[in-house]
Amino acid sequence: MPLAVGLLTGRYRVGQIDAAGRLAQEMLAGELLTDRNLDQVEKLLVIAERKGCTLAQLAIAWLLAREVTASVIAGVTNMAHLEDNVCAADVTLAKEELAAIDALTGSTDSEMG
Repeated sequence: MPLAVGLLTGRYRVGQIDAAGRLAQEMLAGELLTDRNLDQVEKLLVIAERKGCTLAQLAIAWLLAREVTASVIAGVTNMAHLEDNVCAADVTLAKEELAAIDALTGSTDSEMG
């Protein structure tokens, strides 16, 4: 789930929760849709805005930049989502940006391997 059932697309924001679909509701009602995660999404949006990309593109670009990632499979529901996802390949993240995202997510390449 590279985009965390829509959480990493900016679809779900503090005070604007409108989970669509049974799977999204079940996934988000559990451990994904927490105040902490929504706060992290807001911080990731700031990084994405500075990069001039969407949150989804930032998330995919971060995954692609990780040494342990062989591929990223992100589902789409329409052509606009596909086009947005493909543009993630054009997003280059500096070491500082990768470190900032790692710090927000609590992730490192060694932990994912």
